[in-house]
Amino acid sequence: SFDLRPLSPIQKMILEWPYEGAVSPGTIEDSKAGDLCVPGFTVADVHGNPAVAQIKIFSDGNHHMALEAACRRFLEIHPEAQDVFYMTAPATTIRDAFESGLIRLGNLTLSVEPNIFVGPQKVVGPLHEAGKISEPRAFAQSRGLVLLIRKGN
Repeated sequence: SFDLRPLSPIQKMILEWPYEGAVSPGTIEDSKAGDLCVPGFTVADVHGNPAVAQIKIFSDGNHHMALEAACRRFLEIHPEAQDVFYMTAPATTIRDAFESGLIRLGNLTLSVEPNIFVGPQKVVGPLHEAGKISEPRAFAQSRGLVLLIRKGN
């Protein structure tokens, strides 16, 4: 049963999380999706549909906004991929999900094997040494803390 009481002042202040995901146009109908998320309790760092996604990405950190833009651009070029599933979480969390092949969201467990694993050397190095991933390729190097702001924002 659902609690239909009016929202408390705290609940009214909770920001409703917008839908984020990279899917080819016409692949899914968001309006027909069963949304079990209560405002303020959205699973914010898991995006897409792992059952149909042709590309599955596990990435450390909280840069889902950049991943969303990159995945949307990829789908513009490769619409046959249909959907990109991506998850951002702390490096040890994505490592554990990679090694187990499982993502647990409360009582829901998803079986997901990523095609792309993004993480720091301290995490990807041992995975490579154990023969679990191919040789890592660096695509960026940290210069310390930075704040990225989209042009025009």
